[in-house]
Amino acid sequence: IGGVCMYRAQWKTWSGYNTILLNWAVKVSTTQRSIKWCELRQNQSTGTWTMYQEGIYAPDANTRWLGSIAMDNNGSIGLSYIKSNSSSIYPGLYYTGRRTCDALGTLPVTEAVAIAGTGSQTGGVNRVGDYSQTTLDPDGITFWSTSEYMGGATGASAAKTRIFSYQISPCTITLNAGVAIALTSGTNPSCSGASLTFTATPTNGGTAPTYQWKVAGVNVGTNSATFTSSSITSGQAVTCVMTSNLAGVTGNPATSNAITITVNTAVATGVSIALTAGSNPSCSGASKTFTATTTNGGTAPTYAWKVNGTANGITTSTFTSASLAANNVVSCTITSNLACASPNTATSTGITISFTTAVTPAVAIALTTGTNPSVSGSAVTFTATPTNGGTSPSYQWKVGTTNVGTNSATYTSSTLTNGQIVSCVMTSNASCASPLTATSNAITMTITGGSVAPCSATTTNTTLEYISKVVVGSISNATAASSYTDYSALSTNVNVGTPIVITVTIGGGYSTDKVIIFVDWNNNGVFTNAGETVYTSAAGVGPFTASFTPPVASISGSVRMRIRLTDSGSGANLTSCGVSTYGEVEDYTLNIGAHSLTNTTEEAPISNDATTTILKTTLLSVYPNPNSGNFTITAEEEGSYYLVDQTGRLIQAIQLNATNNYTAVIANLSTGFYTISGQNKKGIAKQKIVVTE
Repeated sequence: IGGVCMYRAQWKTWSGYNTILLNWAVKVSTTQRSIKWCELRQNQSTGTWTMYQEGIYAPDANTRWLGSIAMDNNGSIGLSYIKSNSSSIYPGLYYTGRRTCDALGTLPVTEAVAIAGTGSQTGGVNRVGDYSQTTLDPDGITFWSTSEYMGGATGASAAKTRIFSYQISPCTITLNAGVAIALTSGTNPSCSGASLTFTATPTNGGTAPTYQWKVAGVNVGTNSATFTSSSITSGQAVTCVMTSNLAGVTGNPATSNAITITVNTAVATGVSIALTAGSNPSCSGASKTFTATTTNGGTAPTYAWKVNGTANGITTSTFTSASLAANNVVSCTITSNLACASPNTATSTGITISFTTAVTPAVAIALTTGTNPSVSGSAVTFTATPTNGGTSPSYQWKVGTTNVGTNSATYTSSTLTNGQIVSCVMTSNASCASPLTATSNAITMTITGGSVAPCSATTTNTTLEYISKVVVGSISNATAASSYTDYSALSTNVNVGTPIVITVTIGGGYSTDKVIIFVDWNNNGVFTNAGETVYTSAAGVGPFTASFTPPVASISGSVRMRIRLTDSGSGANLTSCGVSTYGEVEDYTLNIGAHSLTNTTEEAPISNDATTTILKTTLLSVYPNPNSGNFTITAEEEGSYYLVDQTGRLIQAIQLNATNNYTAVIANLSTGFYTISGQNKKGIAKQKIVVTE
């Protein structure tokens, strides 16, 4: 029966604790059972029980069961049991055990047979071992066991009972005299003249052991467990002979281990420091790292870094600082832990700090090839001139905020568009440059002629709402669903100052749909300039009808109109570029006629020749006029002005403000008639310009 104790457990009392021994059958494998045993101990002071040792006795593949266990007065354990197997061993009685000197949890005593089995139990009898007991003889060392076994011939009457006894031989104890010595005061290696104390620890020395100390085999000291000397020389060995007064000990007297002494001569401590990161002189605020190198510093010297003789709290072998001032003196004091260092402290030579004056980098750019204004597609070259750039400055050219070009002092392009701004960021490698980078002046390009591709705009889903029809001027365009369609081949004529009416009808509309209309009035390829979002509808299913007026600042000629339909409630995009989830984007062309503006100031012709009529205004003046293609424009107020030729083509956009003293110089115009027009806070201004040969 597994897990059940099969006999009355033994209780035994010892000095300071009590013991109980238990054993029971356990399953080792599908074909083997054996005996689990343990010793429990109870602390007699606290009453607490703990597991002292345990184990499973299974020295081979045979089955063992019906065990009984006891302990003798020597602390030895005896275990009796039945053993058998399926092929060669009939159920017989056996025993094993352990001694107090054996490893805990083991039963290493060689298994012995009390009586071997001679048969098997058959005939329908299905039980064996109703009783089993092991008890201790009054002599305190003899175990008596009784149990059932199969001692007859195979059959129903094979079971027999046996009473047997055995003893477990105790551990043999030999008392050997011994002595060990240790250096208990001073160090080894030591310094010349240092005091050393040795202490002897006896084993089985009895109540009054005697001691004879020896140095290099010569008797020294007194009959004492300690020996102190300051005259031992390097290489001499210290030993001790201990004589025990304990009866029966062997190896008496005993000689200790030998301690060979090493005596070192005194050495001087030293330290030097060096700048190992950074430079001196350096730039103000630059980080510097100093490293200390010791001489005779020992395995773990201590460091005290100082600035101008005052400790700064740094106690490692390196000191890093970015806050030193000019003429500061850095030094380091070390304390050596090397034995025999004398003196054990040293201070380095100081390093005096100095700095190099900081410089401020700057860069200026100029157009060195080509002109501004420039015809679309013409190559222009910009050149950067650095100040305090160092021996090899680096350059990052920019058009707007976009990086362009290469790391070169020049940048050439033939793809610039009207209004783009060119600048350059220079990074200096000059010593003590602060800051390292500088941004140049900006050059705003005026590009005439050519066309600019608009940004991409589309949708990802065209199965729901879409633009079904657009009506504006002479355009009436009914369409099917698509993500984006370029209808810029369809155009209608419009005029500055004259309202335009447009109607956008949508198919598959939702209550959250919105229509946004953009016009690139200055034809610079983007719809983000002021006034270029001309209509944003309320949410709904339409149709959406809007009215907007071409502004004075628009160019004469063809401009792009973009219509975006988007679902404002799902994946909305209310901008002119990029992707929305639902809706559609369509582009068309508006043809803006030549501007015929009404000046708000008093105008009077200064010539009766219809081909050379010049308008006079107090808001805007042009001189000389007529001219040979080079003239100056001056305004009284800040404003935006546009120079167009007689076909309405934009030649140049001009900003007049306080920065340029409300003045611009125009050069190299071809022979012909031109108009300069614009608007400031006092109204709309226009002047006709005549360029002659």
